Parts: sequence; C-alpha cells; structure tokens
Amino acid sequence: MKNIVIFDTNVLLSDPNALFIYPDTEVIIPQIVLSELDKIKVSRSDKDVRFRGREVSRILFDLSQHGTLLEGIDLDNDASIRVAQYEADDFPKTLSPRNADDRILACAIQEQEKNPDAQVTLLTNDLNMLLKAQTFGIEVDRHEHEFKPSLLNKMMSRLGRKRFSWWWMAFPVVLIGLSLSLWLFVPSPIPVGTTSSALELTSFPLKEVEYLTALNKDSTDFHSWFLLGQLYSRWARELESSTNFPEEREKLSAAVDAYRHALALEPTNAAARTSLGTSYYFLGNTDEAISQYVQATSYDPTYALPHFSLGFALLNRQDPIGAARSFEAYLKLEPNGERSTFARQKLQEITGSSQ
Repeated sequence: MKNIVIFDTNVLLSDPNALFIYPDTEVIIPQIVLSELDKIKVSRSDKDVRFRGREVSRILFDLSQHGTLLEGIDLDNDASIRVAQYEADDFPKTLSPRNADDRILACAIQEQEKNPDAQVTLLTNDLNMLLKAQTFGIEVDRHEHEFKPSLLNKMMSRLGRKRFSWWWMAFPVVLIGLSLSLWLFVPSPIPVGTTSSALELTSFPLKEVEYLTALNKDSTDFHSWFLLGQLYSRWARELESSTNFPEEREKLSAAVDAYRHALALEPTNAAARTSLGTSYYFLGNTDEAISQYVQATSYDPTYALPHFSLGFALLNRQDPIGAARSFEAYLKLEPNGERSTFARQKLQEITGSSQ
C-alpha cells in the first residue's frame, strides 16, 4: 500500500525536520502552506517561529536544486517530497476556498480520491483541522515534538546524505548548540487552558463538525447550511471580543459562503438573506449588505429584522431619510421588540419627533 502524508503548516513550524522522518512515503506540502510560511517569516512576532519558517523554506530551496518540487523529489530514505495544489473544479462543496485550512483539507481529500488504494494521512496539530478531516474520512495524525534523537544526531545523519553533506559541513559548530535549545523544547501550537466568555471557543469546532457531517451526507440540506452560517457568525463575534480580528474576518467569510449555499437552495428565504447581509456588513461591504436587506424585505415584508438592519446600515451610510423609513417599518411590525428602543431613539434623532 502506498503511503501519503500531507503536512499542515503548524507541523512544519514546530519541526521542519519532520519532512525527513517518513520513509517509503510520498510527503505532500499543499501550496497554500508555502504562502502561509512566507507570511509568517515576516509577520509573526515570535522569533522562534520566524526562524523555523525560514528553515522550512531553506530546506525546500535546497531540495529544489535536485529536481522540481511540483513533480516530486526523491530522498535517500525512499521517500519523496512534492508540492501540490488543490483542484478548484473539484473543491468540496462544504469547504471554503477562501479558508487556508479548508484548502489544505481539500488537498488531502483530493489526494485520497486520486489514490483510493493509498494510506492518506493528514499531519496536523490543529484540533479544528483534525475534527474536520475526520468528517471526510481522512486519517489524521499529530506531530507533537517528541524528538527521540537529539538534534546533533539528526544533523550528523544528514551529513551522510550526499545531497546535504557539503552544505551541512559548512555550518559553524556553534550553531549546533544554539539550535539544540530551539528545536527540543518548542511549545505545542494548540493552546492549553485557554478560555473565552459565553460559548468557549473550543465548542465551536465541535458544532462545526456536526453541521459539516450532515452536509457531507446531504449537501442540499438548507437547514444545516443556515445553521452553519449562524455558527460562523457567532464564532466571529466571539473572536471580535477577544480582539482576534484576522480570524474574525475569516469566520465571517465562511459565514457568507454558508449563507450563499443556503440561498442557492431557498433564494427567497428572508432570514438567510438577512443573515447574509449582516455578515457582509461586518466585513465592511455595506452596499452588498443593503442589497441583501432590501431583497429580504421584498420576499417577506412582515419579517421585521431586515427592516431594522436596513435602517441601521442606511444610517451608517449617511442616508437618514431612508433609515427613518426602515425604522418606521420595523416599529410597525415590532413596536415592543428587543430593538424597538434603539429604533425609536434613532428615529427621534432623525425626525425630531417620538414614535
């Protein structure tokens, strides 16, 4: 049986040498991993992580002198290393191509489909990625820095490989001692003991897996798509409260994708269209948000929420007249609703009269 191991970015950042510990295996690095490594090398404040990112790039550059990474380069342990890109035309419907983790997972899924007789394993230290992969039947393993041989032994073993012998012998001996402390005691990239308010962040991946499992069985399940979008929206709000803004935008984008899948099944569903508009709004796309709110009010004029949301968006768009009309429409439908106090306050500020 052929063995294929696909690397997640966090594994390479914890141990670049992991590339060489799988004999008789096709080691695959998704192309998005290279992009993430490039970003990390210049953007991460952690010097150790930046160092390991550069080390991975150096190893791959050295390998590229002996072949083409896109076609695969043979190693001395009967393994090979190849860089692979996911195929956009065959991208799983329940995953988002905008999400880096989903693109890595898509690469694993597509490799499994292309090699049905192979043992395909996704190597990751990310809990969310691990849970997602299991819903698609992908074998998952973790690499948690259990370095049995010392770094000195690893480096000496590399000296015996003809590809690396002269290069490694050029290293000053002092680097061995400096690197030893760096490589042997790297903390796990999975946070331990972290908590968050309301729903704990660790509960979101579990619900995500539940919905993705349902959609993997039936991708035409509107209810699961809608609930998945709501989950990503709540997840984004939780990340906003913890000031994790880049990941917040990633979850909002995932929410947009989920709502769009839902609306492809039920285009006139006002609740899904309103939720889509709100995701667009928080992503900064006010025009698209307003468009979605307007469509929602036309599909279901008795649904109050899109009227309120439209008023809020128009108010921030410096359109007080349109905002007033929307707040008035909302108050007619929900005069005592949870948002009625805010709507009356804003309407009074705009018109100068109370409702």
